[in-house]
Amino acid sequence: MIMVDFSILVGTFGVCEGDGGSDPKADFNQDGCVNIVDFFLLSSNFGTCGDCETVESPLSLNSMVSVMRFLLVLNQPKAV
Repeated sequence: MIMVDFSILVGTFGVCEGDGGSDPKADFNQDGCVNIVDFFLLSSNFGTCGDCETVESPLSLNSMVSVMRFLLVLNQPKAV
């Protein structure tokens, strides 16, 4: 389900293999880190399903734009 995939991605965004909290299920391109590339892979497959029947998408385009903005803010360098 897209929301489960998205929840895993958000929970591990910015985390790489070997870091605490790493989850390979969110590393869609299998490069060892969960980042914006994984988000775009997820969003480009939005509304599709691997081994299941067609699923109605619970999110609108506006929701996806809000999610993208959230991820961009999340990825901003943190002040020290």
